[in-house]
Amino acid sequence: MRIIDADGHVNDYAGGDEIAKFMPEGNRSSEVFPVLDHLHFQYLRKYREPIGNPDSKDWDEFLEKSGIECTVVYPSAGLAVGRIVDSEWAIAACRAYNNWLHEKFVSVSGRIKGMALIPVQDVEAGASELRRAVTDLGMCGAMLPSNGEGIKGHLGSRVYWPIYEEAEKLGCCLAVHGGSHQQEADGGRDDDQRSAHGGRALLYEMRLRPVLPARHDDRRQTLTTMPKPTSG
Repeated sequence: MRIIDADGHVNDYAGGDEIAKFMPEGNRSSEVFPVLDHLHFQYLRKYREPIGNPDSKDWDEFLEKSGIECTVVYPSAGLAVGRIVDSEWAIAACRAYNNWLHEKFVSVSGRIKGMALIPVQDVEAGASELRRAVTDLGMCGAMLPSNGEGIKGHLGSRVYWPIYEEAEKLGCCLAVHGGSHQQEADGGRDDDQRSAHGGRALLYEMRLRPVLPARHDDRRQTLTTMPKPTSG
């Protein structure tokens, strides 16, 4: 039986300085992405062990010992990409992260499969970066943020169709990943208990529900959408 880890995470917090090298000159701060939200950094952070920082060799050793064929990896700090409001910064940050992920993991180990970040803040640039990530960097596809100030409405909006059309041409996947719970639902009301226990599933439902009726549109008959598992 083949076993594939569909929700690995790289530590791009620790890799901030490395990612910054791929940013435009004059913008090479190690803090490329915004903080996720108050919940992760004011509450949960106090009760969790520090996250590790495995490199490609560590990943390969773990996968071998665990009997796992390969892992599909997502960002950690980059889960907040949807919170970036400046489109130019989003374009630069996504490109830098993808270059780093390719250099440090994807190009080094055939067992580490990358999910790119794309700047949904600029749909044309997002489609272009998806194409570059898949064709030039060997990524499986791209992550769509579930929440953030930089998202233009729900994911079923026509504004995002060029990204879906590009994914269809490439034959790659798009996955919605939870991350930021800032200003989720109910007119922007934050609720720590709801966010901690059910926020991620709620965000998936909010973002994906409008996409499903669009399957009846002839122009997107082949689109299949799947959220990342909520238990990750």
